[in-house]
Amino acid sequence: MADSATATAAAPTSETASSPDAPSSPETTPAAETVRLHADDDVAVALRLLPAGAASEGVSLRDDIPAGHKFALRPIAAGEAVTKYGFPIGRATRDIAAGEHVHTHNVSSGLDANLSYDSLQPTPLADTPKAGGKTFQGYRRPDGRAAIRNEIWIINTVGCVNMVAQRLATMATQQFAETHPNVEGVHTFVHPFGCSQLGDDLSRTQDCLAGLINHPNAAAVLVLGLGCENNQMRLQLEKAGHTPGDGPQRVRFFNTQEVSDELEHGLDVLTELADYANQFTREPIDASELILAMKCGGSDGFSGITANPLLGALADRHCAAGGTAMLSEVPEMFGAE
Repeated sequence: MADSATATAAAPTSETASSPDAPSSPETTPAAETVRLHADDDVAVALRLLPAGAASEGVSLRDDIPAGHKFALRPIAAGEAVTKYGFPIGRATRDIAAGEHVHTHNVSSGLDANLSYDSLQPTPLADTPKAGGKTFQGYRRPDGRAAIRNEIWIINTVGCVNMVAQRLATMATQQFAETHPNVEGVHTFVHPFGCSQLGDDLSRTQDCLAGLINHPNAAAVLVLGLGCENNQMRLQLEKAGHTPGDGPQRVRFFNTQEVSDELEHGLDVLTELADYANQFTREPIDASELILAMKCGGSDGFSGITANPLLGALADRHCAAGGTAMLSEVPEMFGAE
């Protein structure tokens, strides 16, 4: 069972590291077969497959325990909260014996639509002195923004040109590898939208594509259209703050229906963009200009043990240096929104 889907598991994982009640490091057996995350926990986690009958954490295992799964450290009565990370992650649906596998067959979420929930009061993080003077090797754009990549992006107004964009990206990446060493790659972002969209639906697509067009990690951008789509080139460029004919070095565009050979013409345009992008080189930039974006990458049995605390510690250090950390997809984090 993914603990982050139960009542309070995901929220405490980042707090536990700073809690005065939490051990300085998880307790593991000498053979590193299990980990117990908090002294108050009812369960331990197997770090490898543990066979039934084996002794671990002072109990005899009643079941095979797969890697990443939990087993009970003490008897847990039906209806009783099951504690992990020092916090309840759900309730036992039946009596659970010490050494028994703890999973979806005997634990359910503590969430109930008929109950009200109060957010946990987070444990304040210890004061961390600001670490000034930290830098990263990035790219400075003409508008003053900082970037961590120096790429060329092909942004499609419509899904109908996905294949053309992919072929252009592959061809250009191979061509520029030797001729334009500062260009770190040519990429496209395929999507199925833009053809017959209308109203707010079309507007949202244009907003997303405009964000890509203006992203600082794209040193240069080719906006590629078909010509007959509802997301007309003029509309998309205007949404991104550009107008046809203004001739910016960084942004070029064309519709494939308006040229005789879209691959030949596209490579010519991309070469001009590569000449522009190749002028940028890495330089030290203050860490306060770096934005760290984090998102759930797919929870498993070790997410709250390894990835979450590690990224939390990284975010703390980065923010202490004046940087910014952003976390998206928070519905699982009950009490931490």
